[in-house]
Amino acid sequence: MIKAKLIASFGSLGLLALPYFAAAQVAGGVTTIDNILMKIKDLLDLVLPILFVIALIWFIWSLIEFLMSNTEDGRKDARQKMIYGIIVLFVIVAVFGIIDVVAATFGIQGGGIDAGDLPSVGDPTTI
Repeated sequence: MIKAKLIASFGSLGLLALPYFAAAQVAGGVTTIDNILMKIKDLLDLVLPILFVIALIWFIWSLIEFLMSNTEDGRKDARQKMIYGIIVLFVIVAVFGIIDVVAATFGIQGGGIDAGDLPSVGDPTTI
């Protein structure tokens, strides 16, 4: 049952990523492995923090359930959910590390935001 949920989750994530890869063409229609890896890194840099927040909320909610439970079965269920939450948080942090190692190995830097594109008020020293 858990395996089916994992397959469905990764499958739907893959389907959601298809338009992102379709837009990954570069000028002249030439796509290199570096461009593909950069797009994958950019996508994961966008998705993983969201998943981390969801897993953290899951863990905190399970902790509240554990503390508020009056029965042993409720505590056991909440404890199991907290363990799953900790495992997911660990996996997400590990994936962040793996992505950074692979990016450093291949010299890939994500698209990111150029500091010149950020809105600013002006130079505070001229006031």
